[in-house]
Amino acid sequence: ALTLEPADALSHNNAGLIYLGRNNVWAAGVHFEAAIATDPANVYALNNLGVVLERKSRIAEAREMYQRAMDANPDFAPARNNHKRLAPTAAVGR
Repeated sequence: ALTLEPADALSHNNAGLIYLGRNNVWAAGVHFEAAIATDPANVYALNNLGVVLERKSRIAEAREMYQRAMDANPDFAPARNNHKRLAPTAAVGR
């Protein structure tokens, strides 16, 4: 069993990745949100929550998470690439 410190963003992000790898987007989202609550500028958790939202077809919210990650670190390529990839989708009203 995994024991998490409530205020440990890295542990929550890692737990979220485990759940995401098992395609449990609900549990992954809970952990990414906990990581962001602890560290609002955590680009990894912001990007990963964007992935979860995208898998839930919540495209506008996913783009917002990617944008927040880019705002926190403009050089963070995963969020920049994800945001750019969704741009055409958002333009057609998805």
